[in-house]
Amino acid sequence: MPRKRLASYGRRRFRVNVFVARGLVCCEWRVRGRRKRKSWPDSAKTREVAKRWAEDYADERRRLEMDKVTVAAEPVTLSVLWSRYRLAQGESWRPKTRKLYDGWWKDVSAFFGPSLRADALTLDRVDEFRQARRVAGVAHGTIRRTIGFLRQLYNFGEGRELVPRNRLRAYRYVVAKDERGTEPDEYTRDEIVAIAKALDWPEQWRPRNVIRICGTHGKRVNAVLHLQWADVDFERRCVTWRAVWDKTGTERVTPMTKVSHAALFDCHRQRHPTAPWVFWSSYRPTQPLHYNGLHWHLQLAEARAGVPHKPKRAFHGLRRFVVNELGDLQLAGWWVGQSSLRVTAGYERERIERLNEARERLDRKEVAAETATDVATGISKSLPRQVGARGFEPPTSWSRTRRANRTALRPATTSP
Repeated sequence: MPRKRLASYGRRRFRVNVFVARGLVCCEWRVRGRRKRKSWPDSAKTREVAKRWAEDYADERRRLEMDKVTVAAEPVTLSVLWSRYRLAQGESWRPKTRKLYDGWWKDVSAFFGPSLRADALTLDRVDEFRQARRVAGVAHGTIRRTIGFLRQLYNFGEGRELVPRNRLRAYRYVVAKDERGTEPDEYTRDEIVAIAKALDWPEQWRPRNVIRICGTHGKRVNAVLHLQWADVDFERRCVTWRAVWDKTGTERVTPMTKVSHAALFDCHRQRHPTAPWVFWSSYRPTQPLHYNGLHWHLQLAEARAGVPHKPKRAFHGLRRFVVNELGDLQLAGWWVGQSSLRVTAGYERERIERLNEARERLDRKEVAAETATDVATGISKSLPRQVGARGFEPPTSWSRTRRANRTALRPATTSP
């Protein structure tokens, strides 16, 4: 049956022909001299579908070929990769995320150079970057995040076909055990009370109440500093934490505790007539209190209260304190606004009271097991308690327990 030609789309090597043959509507094209074909059952509707598909496919083939020519003519550099990534993803970045990315890009471009070809970056060069940053005194965590940012750039470039291969996907940042730092410590309840007492005078209402709210709600200090009176509802006794000031971008509503209610009520007495902020700045009432001044007051209060200053603890130590006080990781994550259970688990610390609780639980189970064994073997509580065949080692099986108890009950025999 002869072909019936319907249409043709594209020019030369991008051409896609549409025809009817043997009851099928076919689209045919060539790839490196070999014929390729796609077909549908013949009908008026499928003919229109085939024509639209052929036209779109011819345009797509031409566009892909032009992109390959452009990539071959103009090698992609790190600067181009960063520009394309920022153009595609920058609108969704929060202000702090944008600031972090700009800082990481500054470090990367200063070492590798913005004109470095993206496909010329090797893992050995990344090791050199890591070593140089360590010599400069940069912590492992900062270097790991910077390399992770570079990996994001290459993931984006590979997805957009700007780079042929992402070598950084196989890179692993390994830190020696003796170089691994410890997580920031938490405050104890006594330390929090002592710090609050060291700030117990009217002029220090801002740092005192920020500490009280952080120590009972466990929120990040940035969210506490940006509280507005529109977010505080004394009638319902709840606080709304706005998404714009939350690290995860999630709005949450939590009930007030007795401590936070008293702290917010104390702030209400100092309310500014025009400023919307709960903790307004004394220098610029239209702006919230800045963290630098707050941290300075915290350090002075630690010194007056005799609380040792520990690096990286600050207000995040109050967040860790709340998580450890609640104990239940799922509940603690809901309360402090931590969406990742794995991160919440990282806040936990060994506490002596919890270790004592574990010891007491084990002791209770051991006593219960011993009581059950005595009842099963018929040993009277009035008899002296013996464990094992010799009274030292615990028995390792039920039969050995029974033999040991029988031996202990058997009267001693004396030879004539």
